[in-house]
Amino acid sequence: MKAIGIIAEYNPFHHGHAYQIEQVKQRYQPDVLIVVMSGNVVQRGEFAMIDKWQRAQLALEHGADLVVELPLLASLQSADYFAKESVRLLSRLKCQQVVFGTETARTEELYQFHHWVTDHRQAIDQEIKKHLNKGHSYAYSYQQALDGLQAPLTFDASSSNHILSLQYIRWNDHFGEKMKLLALPRIYTRKDYPILSGSQIRKKWFKGTLTKEQVPLKTWQTLNETSAVSWEDYWPLLQYRLMSDSYHSLEQIVGMKEGIERRFKEYAFLETFEQFIEQMTSKRWSASSLQRLCMAVLLNIDSQTWQQEKKQQSQRSVTRILGFNQRGRLYLNGLKKEPCLQLFTNLTKELEPRYQLSLQADRIYQLNSNTKIDEQIIARYGIYKK
Repeated sequence: MKAIGIIAEYNPFHHGHAYQIEQVKQRYQPDVLIVVMSGNVVQRGEFAMIDKWQRAQLALEHGADLVVELPLLASLQSADYFAKESVRLLSRLKCQQVVFGTETARTEELYQFHHWVTDHRQAIDQEIKKHLNKGHSYAYSYQQALDGLQAPLTFDASSSNHILSLQYIRWNDHFGEKMKLLALPRIYTRKDYPILSGSQIRKKWFKGTLTKEQVPLKTWQTLNETSAVSWEDYWPLLQYRLMSDSYHSLEQIVGMKEGIERRFKEYAFLETFEQFIEQMTSKRWSASSLQRLCMAVLLNIDSQTWQQEKKQQSQRSVTRILGFNQRGRLYLNGLKKEPCLQLFTNLTKELEPRYQLSLQADRIYQLNSNTKIDEQIIARYGIYKK
């Protein structure tokens, strides 16, 4: 079977996502379309506004055949590691092609730049190190390195989708180019309406200004049937951790470095999470990197546990099936004997140790004190769409 993969978060599912799925099916006619999707924690270091089961249902309704959960090891990391784990999982799922969205760049432009970066890796690394030593963030240092070396760019390499796209190509190359990667430049309007990004939709929803036409109908219905969550809902829980944990305890959290745990405790008294992030953001620490670190604190993930998870996932991907249709079911039958892949629909006691980080995230996700969140773990099985 011809399997094509998409890496997604669907936070929430919008018109651009619907367009991507439609185009993949029209242009490449896969036998099965596989979506690898972040669970309840997304790459920006926050909980998804609606849960993973609802987002998987939306993906199935719009044409996906199989939706599997991206392990927390991937979704709680910066673009390079997010891409690494996503590409590895799609490769183990036996995808022949991967289609990803970009702001403007075409496939050939991305590959040309990737080859230039490969040829100039040592010089780029030296420039990056120079800017990092001045206290700048990695993203800023990388962009300065490209500018300083006069990189032959035909697109904006600092935009989020282009950053991810280049990392997908890098890791596919690292794993032996097992899959063909294809870029799909985004469109900005559809049916005379501008296509809003996920962040634009979230902002409008929480401000109460989102309209029915700005998102797919099923997304609109889902948003109105549930209560969307935000970081603010979990700020009291994070405050408790920051105020009660010792400096030594916080130092053990994965990603905690440069003594930043002292600033975490210093600003833990602030009234809102938004105020906390504003105070903490600097030229060295972006808002997204801080949010990922906050999530690691909230989930109590120490460096040792994180390294164990990395080792386990590198040997064998343990991931949950969130949803499938008949095509997806047939495809799953052919994956049962893959030695580096363990897929499951029902979380058993035996599986819990190998799913521990995602399990922790689901449990804490449900602790939202402002809204009732549907059960994420007990008696939850992969959604079957007839």
